[in-house]
Amino acid sequence: MTDDSNTKEIVSGVAETVIGGGAAGLGVVMGADPVTVALVAAGGVAATKVTNAALAHFLARTRARWADFWDVYRKGRAGDPELAEAQVQANSDDPLLRDLVVEDARAVAEALADPVIPVLARLTRAYQSEGKVADGFFRGMRRLLTDVTEAEFGALRDLVVSVMALPHPANTFTIELLYSAMEPDTTVQLHALCHVIKIEKAEVPTMVVGEGQPVRFTLGVVLLDPLRIFSLIKRNDLGNETAGRWGVPSSVNVLITMHALTRMHAVMV
Repeated sequence: MTDDSNTKEIVSGVAETVIGGGAAGLGVVMGADPVTVALVAAGGVAATKVTNAALAHFLARTRARWADFWDVYRKGRAGDPELAEAQVQANSDDPLLRDLVVEDARAVAEALADPVIPVLARLTRAYQSEGKVADGFFRGMRRLLTDVTEAEFGALRDLVVSVMALPHPANTFTIELLYSAMEPDTTVQLHALCHVIKIEKAEVPTMVVGEGQPVRFTLGVVLLDPLRIFSLIKRNDLGNETAGRWGVPSSVNVLITMHALTRMHAVMV
C-alpha cells in the first residue's frame, strides 16, 4: 500500500470517527497523537504532505539541538569525554536534572535561534552542579532564549559582554542601561550608569542604594532595536522597569542587578 493510500485511510477513518461519533468522536480525535490531529486539520493529501515535511523538519531540528545541548553540557563538566559521559550517566536518575531538562524541553523545541541552545545547556549544568532547582532566573532566561532571534541574541550577548568589561566602581549594585542622549544636541547612544551601594559602618551593617550620583559610561554598542532588547529583559524578570530620567521614557531604560548580569554573562559567553 502506498503512502498516499495510508494517508487517505487515516484521514477517512478519523473523519468517520468524528462524523459518526459526534462529541465522543471529537474527543477521540482531540486525544489522538499530534500527527493524526494535523492530518485532520490538513483536509487533503497534498496538505498532509506539507504537514509531514514540516513535522519531519521539526523533529530533525529538535534532535540536532538536543545533541548540541548534551555535547555542551558534557564539555563543561570535565575535560575527559569518557569521564564526562560517566558523570552524565551517574546523574541520569537525578530528579533535579530531570526537572531541569523538562524545563529545557520547551526552549529546545520552540527557540527561534539555534545559537541559544549552548547557553541553555550551560545554564542547566550550573544549576545541576550547584544542586539548585529551577527558579525565577532560570525560567526568565529560558523564556528570553526562546523568544530572541539570532540577531537579537547576538546583540544581547554583545551588550552583556560590553557592560561586564566596564571598570565598575567598587560596590556597584545595579547597572542602569539608558539608550538616549545624555546632553542636549548629542547623538543618541547607549549608556551604562553604575549605581553604587554605600555600606554604613554601624552595629548592624546596612546598605543604602543610590547614594550620590551614578558613575556613567558610554558603550560602543549599537542596538538596532533597543526597545525590543530592553523589553525582553524586563518582561522575563531579568531586569526592572525604571521611572525614566532626563525626560526619557522608561521603555528605553532597564535596571539590572550586578548579580543577575554576572550570572547572564557566565552562561552566555
